[in-house]
Amino acid sequence: MEKDDVNNVRRSIDNNNSINVSRRSAHYQPNQWDYNTIQTITNNFMEEAYGLSAKELKVEVRALLTETDPVVQVKLIDSIERLGLGYHFVEEIERLLNNMLISGYHKVVQKDGLHVTAVLFRLFRQHGFMISQDIFDHFKDVNGSFKASLSHDAKGLLSLYQASSPIKRCPSCTRH
Repeated sequence: MEKDDVNNVRRSIDNNNSINVSRRSAHYQPNQWDYNTIQTITNNFMEEAYGLSAKELKVEVRALLTETDPVVQVKLIDSIERLGLGYHFVEEIERLLNNMLISGYHKVVQKDGLHVTAVLFRLFRQHGFMISQDIFDHFKDVNGSFKASLSHDAKGLLSLYQASSPIKRCPSCTRH
C-alpha cells in the first residue's frame, strides 16, 4: 500500500498531466435548513417589550455608577466588565476612572484592602491609564515582601494574581 492511499485518497493522472483527486463520499444527507426555513424562525426577545426593558436597565446601571462610594463604583465597574456589558457604559466607566485618578485613588486603596486595590489597578491598566505598582506598597512589610497576614485573604490574592497578568488593551484605550 502506498503512502498516498492511507487517507483513502486515490489520485490519477489524466492525459493533460493534471492530478485528479477522488475522495470517498460519506453519504451525508442534504441540509434541511434552507434559507426560507431559517427566515421563518422568530426570536421572542427582540420584541419591543424586551428592548424597552433593556433600556430601562441601562438607565438603572448608569444611576448606580453615580454612587458616591468609590469602593462600590470599583466593584460595579468590575462586575459590568466581567459580564461583558462594558461596551454599553464606556463613557461612564472612562469618566469614573479618570475622576478616581485625578481625585486620588489612595482613599480607595487604604479603605478596603487588597481585593479592591488589585481590581482598581487592573481596571486602570486595562483602560490605558499608566499607574505605578507602588499602589501595593501599603500591603508590603519593611523588607518589601507582602505581609504574611495577606495569606488568609484568598479573594485579595486572586485579584492580585489577575491584576498581575499582561493586559490586552484595545487600540483606542491607550493613554500616556
